[in-house]
Amino acid sequence: MKITNVYVERTFNLGNYESCKIGFEANICEGDIPLEVTAELERMAFQHYENTRKPQPKPAPAPAPTTAKTPAAIANEKQTQREQAAKPNPAPSIPQENICPQCGMKKQPQYPVCYNCHMKAQEQT
Repeated sequence: MKITNVYVERTFNLGNYESCKIGFEANICEGDIPLEVTAELERMAFQHYENTRKPQPKPAPAPAPTTAKTPAAIANEKQTQREQAAKPNPAPSIPQENICPQCGMKKQPQYPVCYNCHMKAQEQT
C-alpha cells in the first residue's frame, strides 16, 4: 500500500459552547515519510490556531465617582443605616399574629412571644 495523501483536522474549544475546526491536507511526494508529514500538518494546525485566536478583552475599569460625598453626608448616611438596623422591620408578608409584641420579631403563632423574649423572661425569674 502506498500513501499518497494525508489529512489532519483538529477541533479547538473556544469556550461558551463554541469550537473551531482547523484542517490541512497534503499530497505526499516521493521520499516523504507519511508520519513526518502528518506531524508537520498537526504542528501547522496548532500554530494557525494560536496565531488566529483573539485575545480575551479586558474588563473596562469602573468609572470614577462623579460627586464626592462630604463627611457630614457620610455621617448622616451611617446614622440612618444604624437607625434602620435598630428598628425591628418584619417582612410585610408576615401576618400580625406571627410578630412578637415585645420585640417585633417573627414568632411561632402558637406562642405568645418569640424564643428570645421567652428566654429573657426565664432568666429574669
